[in-house]
Amino acid sequence: MTLVGHSLLRALGFQISSERQAWYIWDLVRHHLRERKVLFVHLDEAQDLASRGTKHELRAVAAMLKTLMTDADWPVSIILSGTTELEDILNHDPQLARRMKTIHFGPLSGVGHADDVLSLVEAYCRRGELMIDEETATIELAERLIHAAANQFGLVIELTLAAMEQAYLSGNEMLSMRHFVEAYAQRSGSDDAFNPFVIPDYHRIDARQVFVRELH
Repeated sequence: MTLVGHSLLRALGFQISSERQAWYIWDLVRHHLRERKVLFVHLDEAQDLASRGTKHELRAVAAMLKTLMTDADWPVSIILSGTTELEDILNHDPQLARRMKTIHFGPLSGVGHADDVLSLVEAYCRRGELMIDEETATIELAERLIHAAANQFGLVIELTLAAMEQAYLSGNEMLSMRHFVEAYAQRSGSDDAFNPFVIPDYHRIDARQVFVRELH
């Protein structure tokens, strides 16, 4: 808990000795949130807030979050994102759970989400001032992207941004399939024989594996 407090203080531009007690650190956090008029705090990988999962630690995490949200002088909205283990923290305290609006991002599928993923890629290109050619902007790209991301929404976004970065680095104003090929290769360390953006039968690839290469 003190590590999270220290991280928040650093994000707020304030550092203190690591020897301070937890109550003092969190009093400072509340003070600097109020002084800087912070309205939202986003804690990513929030399941790690109670990494040991003991009842005492879960109670401490829930109490800290509720204190920030109900502070009489400056209440702050909390955004938590993480894996399914985050449910343990929320379900441990009904009062905390009631204060949260939950959104679950389930696994994607090529059949059900390819259109949405293609629209997402096109939207990112517009925002990033990149064009995307007609041969690339297809449902097939979206299906390959979903598979390459192991059906995870967050990884779809990461791979899309990585492909755009490849386009920028190569001086291209047009996003193409080869940029997705390069982005996946850099991320996974795998060769073309195990790249979902290269081979026809990409469904045989386990996109969760890295450094996969053909044996010669």
